[in-house]
Amino acid sequence: MQLRPEDRVLFYGDSITEQHLWTLYLENLLLWHEPSLIIRNRGWAANRAADGLARFDRDAAPLAPTWLFVAFGMNDGQYQPPSPALAAAYEAALTGLVRRGRASGAGVVLCSPPAVDEARDPVLAGYNETLALLTDRCRHVAEREGARFVDLFHPTLAAGPGLSPDGIHPATRGHLIMARAAARQLGLGDRIGLLEDGTPDPSLDWRRAAPLAPGRWSVYVDGERAGNYTADELSRGVSLRGGGLRARARAVMALSQALWQVERAAWRTCGPLGWDEARNPAGAAALQAVAAELEGRRRRLLTQPFAVEVHPEIPVALGPWEVSGPYFPDAPEALMTRRFPPEPAGQAPEPVGDAPEPTGKAPDAVEGSNAVPGEFLPWKVAETAGPQGFVDLQPLCGPVNRAVAYARCTFTAPGAGELILHLGSDDGYRLWLNGQQVAEVPVFRGSAPGQEVYRLPVAQGENRLLLRIHQGIGDWNFYATAYLRTNGGSSCTTDR
Repeated sequence: MQLRPEDRVLFYGDSITEQHLWTLYLENLLLWHEPSLIIRNRGWAANRAADGLARFDRDAAPLAPTWLFVAFGMNDGQYQPPSPALAAAYEAALTGLVRRGRASGAGVVLCSPPAVDEARDPVLAGYNETLALLTDRCRHVAEREGARFVDLFHPTLAAGPGLSPDGIHPATRGHLIMARAAARQLGLGDRIGLLEDGTPDPSLDWRRAAPLAPGRWSVYVDGERAGNYTADELSRGVSLRGGGLRARARAVMALSQALWQVERAAWRTCGPLGWDEARNPAGAAALQAVAAELEGRRRRLLTQPFAVEVHPEIPVALGPWEVSGPYFPDAPEALMTRRFPPEPAGQAPEPVGDAPEPTGKAPDAVEGSNAVPGEFLPWKVAETAGPQGFVDLQPLCGPVNRAVAYARCTFTAPGAGELILHLGSDDGYRLWLNGQQVAEVPVFRGSAPGQEVYRLPVAQGENRLLLRIHQGIGDWNFYATAYLRTNGGSSCTTDR
């Protein structure tokens, strides 16, 4: 699929297009290939291909698309067994849409309907056989008329049940499968993939021209680490991913979602198609102005050069982690404040509140843990999983609620410098370095890598980290990775 500057892309279909998920993911992937694209969505619930053809002059032609994605078919089989008559009507309407799009100067991409989850509703029993017939007709029209064809049916069918809560409209995972299938078939996903949340995963080819001292260096893109490499690797050139590249991609996708909501309101609510009480030409014009401003912000973000910095940083091995717990506070309100024996001496104020003295095992304690406040629990070695340093506390502390665990580790710094520590936790935590409290995050949340980043001075030799992680309900874990930064570094900017 060849994209040109200022191309206008239109996604045109039924309610699955109107959901604006697979089209959102694909839209943002297209934008990373060509930032100047103008992209619109004109999906309409319950539409068949014939309905799309009937409203083409009203909803599609005024946008003068240069690329037209046509995505009908789910409703064209009318939720009946395979019917030659219905298939012929679908084929005729698709043919009309291709020719109408071509007449307006657009390249046309015909997309088949996705599969349904037949187990979700008795009405859908056997309907995938009908959709398979319509997919074949869609392919046939594309081949006969010289249009591009995207098969969304077989990838979603192969994924199995569970993609749709109602059996028809895919949930996020189903839309992601559709977007990835379209990107692959159109040749868009070779260098830029789609993450599990649908965000594009752009890459940046970068080479350090000036020589660097031997050793390991971290590359930061827009202030976020995108990788750690040897000086020789950077002199040869690397392909950067993650870090600020993904942060930029997520910001672009947020603008795309906001743009769609505003532009859709101008088209469907305040514009000529709105109901009488909402129809407001002045309001529609104001919304279109907002949409234009959002589109401009998105384009500037896509074309803004990346700031690249390199710093001498050595990966620091954290672990093995040892865990002590679970400990139970005297009262629920003391979950974040009650201190227990693993905390450093001299930093343990009196317990907060007027809770009575404990009389035995806490109600949620694991059998055999003897988790009585004030009693020290032995340290147990935890397993660390993956490159993000994931530690699950539940295998050692049990599936408990309203509890506290401590995790400690020692690490060796080959020289004095700044420890760049990335932490994420479920739930919040308190952090000590070499016996001194350096941070507190009093929250309830799910975990993710790098929710907080700390820059902490450390001395050469052995150093100690201690975490106090409190648990509300549900999962209980943390992520921890670290690098040691020594003196030196440089920065530059580079085009996307």
